[in-house]
Amino acid sequence: MYGLPRDVDLQFLTGRELIQVAIGKWQIQFNFERDASIAVESRIRIQIYGQKAEWRSGETAGIELALCLVGSTVTQVRAQHDGTLILRFGEGKELQVLDSNENLESYQITTPTGSLIV
Repeated sequence: MYGLPRDVDLQFLTGRELIQVAIGKWQIQFNFERDASIAVESRIRIQIYGQKAEWRSGETAGIELALCLVGSTVTQVRAQHDGTLILRFGEGKELQVLDSNENLESYQITTPTGSLIV
């Protein structure tokens, strides 16, 4: 639960296509075109066409909706004060990455120029 800096600029994600979702026991990775990724070890919430799902590290429930995001392009990025990262895609799709690990990192955002650990 490191939080997001108040002045964080994540607009570089806008316009990027999600090209891969990689699933592991403790982590889910969202890989975007042009060498950007988000690796999550906490929780995510997904909403697609009114369907909602939540995934937690170490669980398998909720993963199926994450796969429906592949091929979608980010239209809007919003960072909240509590560390939640919200990515909106076209066609009513939304991914929320939560900063929910109190003692460990919740997620990492990686770009060609560096990383941000939350």
